Amino acid sequence: YLSVIKQRPSDEAYYGLVATLIGQGELTEAKAYLAKMGKPTDRALFSLSQIYFYEAQFESCRKYISALNQHFSTSPLLNDALEMGVLLTEGGENLSTFAQASFKLVLGDYEDGITIAQQLIKQKDNIAEHSFLLLANLYRAKKEPNLALSALQELKAKFPLSRLLPKAKFEQARIYQEMLKDELKFQQTLEELIVEFPGSPYASIGRNLLATYQRPEPIH
Repeated sequence: YLSVIKQRPSDEAYYGLVATLIGQGELTEAKAYLAKMGKPTDRALFSLSQIYFYEAQFESCRKYISALNQHFSTSPLLNDALEMGVLLTEGGENLSTFAQASFKLVLGDYEDGITIAQQLIKQKDNIAEHSFLLLANLYRAKKEPNLALSALQELKAKFPLSRLLPKAKFEQARIYQEMLKDELKFQQTLEELIVEFPGSPYASIGRNLLATYQRPEPIH
């Protein structure tokens, strides 16, 4: 990416370089290259919010989430940014530890991330709820889908009223389809999602996905 930037600077080259640097843990350098772009874009603002989250600099993280919301209200990245903002609002004393575990996922240090997440899920706060989803993502990254499913199921057992349950159910469906290649369980899980959480945005996504499976074959 550096050679591309030197020969023909472009946003895409900068984004690729920044993503690589973040994945290598070079957060300060990643911020420096984002600054060199000289203009705020939705991807740049989102990247900065992620970097400051990983660094546990939460006020700076909020600032960039707010800027993204203000200047790029139709960005496809906004939903993820706003979810991060909710996490900042709900987070307590374990938020920094959660940020550390999240960064372990990005770095590929899955075992360390799992160890931290397993400690966080023992708590009784909002971070514990989010940590079940993080633990599932860590197991998915390790290509252990059954352990990921177990983590998502455990979220419901420990926090039966969690607002994250629709997302957890949707993530279960994705695991069945993408990792276990079980189309029947994929469809069944989406149907459960729609019945259990009919007003959730994830239920709307589930309805659209099921519609592609249930569309009648054309008559020849």
